[in-house]
Amino acid sequence: MRKANGILALVIAILFAAHAALGALSQHVDIPHALAPLVWVGVALAVAHIVMCLFTSRSMLTDTVRPPSDKKKRHLALKWVTGAALVAAVVAHIIIGTETSGKVAVVAVAVFLALHVCTGMKSLLKDLGWPRSLRDPLRVACCIILAVAALALVLA
Repeated sequence: MRKANGILALVIAILFAAHAALGALSQHVDIPHALAPLVWVGVALAVAHIVMCLFTSRSMLTDTVRPPSDKKKRHLALKWVTGAALVAAVVAHIIIGTETSGKVAVVAVAVFLALHVCTGMKSLLKDLGWPRSLRDPLRVACCIILAVAALALVLA
């Protein structure tokens, strides 16, 4: 289940990056409304990710063969806190939109998404079977992409 959730997290990240890019572009060019349902596909995938995380977290916390250390428990809690903050920012973005006051919500989404991805990067790489050496370069790339997307919207 962890590998499936890792793949799901990667797909969600790609969809959100595409959403951010299209959102920034929509300030300058007309984006077809036919793409709008993809946003809700991303939301549905995010809900599936949350559900899968509930199961994997429960599995980790109740593992009697390899019980988690206090450090792993704290890290898991941090992933849930950053995830909850991200969900709150996304809900604010959905409610407010992207007009003047909504730009704060979009920047909050970018910040909390960066925090959540950076917090979970080590687990994500492990789940996907990717080398651990990619952790820092992918964290930096994620933060740069999200900063550029947030800046593009704020400046639009």
